Amino acid sequence: MSRLSNSMKTVVAGFVAVSCLSIEAVAAPVPFTWTPAGATPSLNGGAIVNANDYNVADFASVSVNTTNGTFTDVGALNILNFANGGGTVPAPGLGTDYSLYLLFNATGTLAGIPTSNGQSTNGTFTGLTYQLVGSTAGSPPLSFAVSNGSVVTSDPGTHAVLGYGNLVPGTGFVTLTKTANGFSPSANLNLTFNECLTAGQGGVCTSDESGFFTAPLFPLLSLQVGNFGATDTVAQLHTVGNTTFINIGEPGFGPGGGNLTFTTAPVPEPASLGVLGMGLLALAGIVRRRKKD
Repeated sequence: MSRLSNSMKTVVAGFVAVSCLSIEAVAAPVPFTWTPAGATPSLNGGAIVNANDYNVADFASVSVNTTNGTFTDVGALNILNFANGGGTVPAPGLGTDYSLYLLFNATGTLAGIPTSNGQSTNGTFTGLTYQLVGSTAGSPPLSFAVSNGSVVTSDPGTHAVLGYGNLVPGTGFVTLTKTANGFSPSANLNLTFNECLTAGQGGVCTSDESGFFTAPLFPLLSLQVGNFGATDTVAQLHTVGNTTFINIGEPGFGPGGGNLTFTTAPVPEPASLGVLGMGLLALAGIVRRRKKD
């Protein structure tokens, strides 16, 4: 293979630099209106109007393979309340007449378990799938039981899958910090979001839930999971052989928590697309000239 000329090296380097840049539009939170009574089955509650953020309680069990550094994470996120701009948005009936929660399964890698106070190890999510579930359970309420490697959801009501999604590749990060009293995990990631508009959609939808999603969401939507974490008073660690379990929300301990915010899925700015196009054209031109030489 012949060597590239200096001019071609310059263009290739420029093209690589442009292609590696993540120049994306900054997306503002997307407000939405959900009407629980419009779900199938109907959830007996008033509309949630103009919310763009919701807070959840996190029940999860993370299984870390200390031999190869991989982990699995299963759990449930119980939606507690809604907000917009820091102010609480009323959700009549939530937690008393009906419930909303997310069930998830995730995989990833983690650079070991930290051993000294103040030390942190980092990791990445390699995959995650989830379902948004609506349930007529309110009183008696649903409950979550966490044990090594599993989270069991006890839902005494009639429930339906309202939406679903998965991890946006390359956007999931996790940190595990050793503290004086135990361990404190945290995570940030972006997920896709799909409304259930027909039974069988995505292999998980139970019916058409367009009556629940009153204010249509944008076709390209990102669900940002921000500042997820658990203090060392709720994250319990157990080691069995070469597996370390980090359980959040075990009996006798409180759950972790965090917030989820809808934004439009990031897309490249027109300017960056133009620069990328010019780089491709320049590269193609030099390749043609080199073939003629």
